[in-house]
Amino acid sequence: MATIVKTPSGTWKAVIRKTGWPTSSKTFRTKRDADDWVRVRSALRIGLVSQVAESEKLLESAMAMANEIAAHPIHSLRLSKRLIRDSQEVSLPISLGMASSMQALAQHTQDRHEALAAFMEKRAPVFQNT
Repeated sequence: MATIVKTPSGTWKAVIRKTGWPTSSKTFRTKRDADDWVRVRSALRIGLVSQVAESEKLLESAMAMANEIAAHPIHSLRLSKRLIRDSQEVSLPISLGMASSMQALAQHTQDRHEALAAFMEKRAPVFQNT
């Protein structure tokens, strides 16, 4: 629940109250800024977005996230994406069975061996996507 009120000094204060969580509040120069802040916090809270970036740093932030994802083995990423998508329409036991099968597939890749070797050698892995 968010409340936006005008302060005596003419600024706007946005307060978000969550049951069981500490209250978040911040003061803004305009009501629009307060509304935007509330919308962003609400989107984060309900999982609509996972990150927020200033518009000037949006491309930089998106590229950093893309590079982080691209650094992982593509076969495992495809399996994970498929599992997330397909699990939404089946029961938990079926979803767990699918996860087990996909884990078995991922265990038989060269990238798995590279990941383990890199971990043991305390270095960044270099995946070949095989």
